[in-house]
Amino acid sequence: MKEKIKTVKSFICFYMTLPLFVFMILSTGIRALGEVPAEKAESDMEYDMEEYEILPSENIRGEASNPDGTFPIIIKDLSKDYDILNSTDEVVDEATLLSYPLPSATSKAEPVVLVVHTHGTECYADESESFASADQDGYYGFYTTKSQTRTTDTENNMIAIGEAFCKVLAENGIQSIQCRIMHDKDDYNSAYSNSRKSIKKYLEKYPSIQYVIDIHRDSLGGDGGEKIKTMASELEECAQVMLVAGCNGKGVVYPDWESNLSLALKYKEAMDNKYPSLSRPIYLRYSRYNLDLTTGSLLLEVGSCANTFKEALKAAELAAECFAEMLK
Repeated sequence: MKEKIKTVKSFICFYMTLPLFVFMILSTGIRALGEVPAEKAESDMEYDMEEYEILPSENIRGEASNPDGTFPIIIKDLSKDYDILNSTDEVVDEATLLSYPLPSATSKAEPVVLVVHTHGTECYADESESFASADQDGYYGFYTTKSQTRTTDTENNMIAIGEAFCKVLAENGIQSIQCRIMHDKDDYNSAYSNSRKSIKKYLEKYPSIQYVIDIHRDSLGGDGGEKIKTMASELEECAQVMLVAGCNGKGVVYPDWESNLSLALKYKEAMDNKYPSLSRPIYLRYSRYNLDLTTGSLLLEVGSCANTFKEALKAAELAAECFAEMLK
């Protein structure tokens, strides 16, 4: 009799808790459908390794003699004969996109460009680590696990790079304003949500702003730990830059992505016309990176972690020069 009572109790408990369990699963799923996926951190970007496969440098003359605990720095010109490195399933009609008009500035007396830094603490390799010319083994320096990748020193991180970009714009008659907040300083994972709030505030305060440029520093390396110093082949001691573009789909809500990609294509065209190897291909992926806030938004990567500040600074200045010429 006791066994029968125990069986009945188990049966009743199971069928009373089953609806609650199903309700919890359904409610979780419904909430998830209504959420916009969080932006990935820049370090989570997945490059097409077939395009960016790290091959032995033709300058290397034998085995690496790097000390224990270090990784060799290899120089690469990553410019290509195409405009977009497309990691999505979207078909891009470049000719049509290039026919789109640029956002027009309403006033020359007010800021037209906003420069922000989602990852403002990003910095570059020290001059003692990253060399301008190859050593006797053909390497361009050595990167270690203790090499600095971030700093709050605004004379050596992305704040200084953005300041130089704005200065060149001013020299070309283009009013700009720089948000000097390091949005990743206190919490790296909240960087994009933090910079999104800042961008919205600036757009509200300065309705004249037509272009928002988020300036970052890239990080490139091979499977063996080697780091890549990107260099424009026809320019002396100059890093390369790369535009990152996003698109709608795969859970990403970004309806006007083609307008921003159009701007990126026009900007890359301006750089290619003046400095053919300054720009790497535009990297298109399923993401937003706050680019959806205006139809004049760009994400610009200046150099890599193995570049020196001096090399990145020159790249930023030339990129700003090309941006100004695009607007003229």
